[in-house]
Amino acid sequence: EEPPKFVHRLSTEITGVLLLARHKAAAAYAKDMITQRAFWQRDFWALVCGRTPKSGSVSMPLSQERHGTRNVAKPLREDDGGLPAFTEYSSVRFSALCGGLTLLSMNPYSGRHDQTRAHCAFGLRAPIVGDPVYYELSNRLSEETDFKVRYHSADARQERKELLGPMPRLHLHSRQLMIKTFAGKEVIITAPVPDHFAKSFHALGWDDWLRRAERRAAFQAAWRPQEDAHLIEALAKSAKSQAAEAPVEAETGTGSEEIEERSFEAEETQEENAEESEVHLESEGPKASSTVRGRRSRRKS
Repeated sequence: EEPPKFVHRLSTEITGVLLLARHKAAAAYAKDMITQRAFWQRDFWALVCGRTPKSGSVSMPLSQERHGTRNVAKPLREDDGGLPAFTEYSSVRFSALCGGLTLLSMNPYSGRHDQTRAHCAFGLRAPIVGDPVYYELSNRLSEETDFKVRYHSADARQERKELLGPMPRLHLHSRQLMIKTFAGKEVIITAPVPDHFAKSFHALGWDDWLRRAERRAAFQAAWRPQEDAHLIEALAKSAKSQAAEAPVEAETGTGSEEIEERSFEAEETQEENAEESEVHLESEGPKASSTVRGRRSRRKS
């Protein structure tokens, strides 16, 4: 069997849904359909600093630039070599705490390097929580222009540290993936939020909303573990391998029991021999005492 093939990739800092194909042909088909914008629709959740419009889009060409030990995406005109990048977004939740925190639902069409993070930082001027690199770049851009707003201030940053922790993880999650199968059927895959997302939602008072969202996602999900043929096959193979290993364990257990029985029999034999020797000494005891008395009487005479 062929190993699974990646259809796309996620940065190691991003959590959520990742799509793999079972063989090369399926991966090639999926990639061709992706280039035609006819295969999938992705939904990313991003918790950003500040307040954004209710919905909209960001069309900002991007290029890669070296920043310290890693490459970052930066705005660059297409005439100067930038690649087109387009992202749709909508505001899902908002909290006025810490200068404003907004949960965005984002659909990046182009798939450029760090596209979602760059469009939040440079296009919306609302960097993602737990993204210090783009936060500083966005802050620098705001200071150099007349667009500086409160959520880039030191006070708001200190409030976020107290509420979400001094070094929160990147709050960018591949929440949902809708794909079309070879037969044209639409399938929706939803990934539950990770722990650091759940803790931040709890700090913001969004627990009830998150529970409702998870219930809706479970209801919409077409995948059922008990109906998945591939999962059933994998579980059957696992059970078969465990059953094959079971007799070996039983045999080793029988050997140890035999050793214990032999040692127990040896101990019983030693105890029986000791009892026989005691009985033999007790039976010879009176004879030995009478012999000693006879010797003493002869000496007296």
